[in-house]
Amino acid sequence: MALCVVASVGCYGKAGSAARYPVGTHIDVILSELGPPYSDRPSAGSPDGLCPPQTTRLVNYTGPRVPFLIHGALAILCVDKSNRVIKVLFSDS
Repeated sequence: MALCVVASVGCYGKAGSAARYPVGTHIDVILSELGPPYSDRPSAGSPDGLCPPQTTRLVNYTGPRVPFLIHGALAILCVDKSNRVIKVLFSDS
């Protein structure tokens, strides 16, 4: 388990990798480096208010399921109309 803490990208899979991209990264760069996301859908902001109002697209990457956790890792990328990441949300449980 300690190795997972040190090598979080490996333990969190694509979700951990997606969460490490800085705000302002063009989404096409992320898609070309990580491959297809778990989901990619248009959005007018996010209904729960987690993404900024200028969000036009939500891109989700998931990580591997861990048996002792309820859910695996999840990264939600809030993307604006210029296809740049404006906020990254990450959960590892």
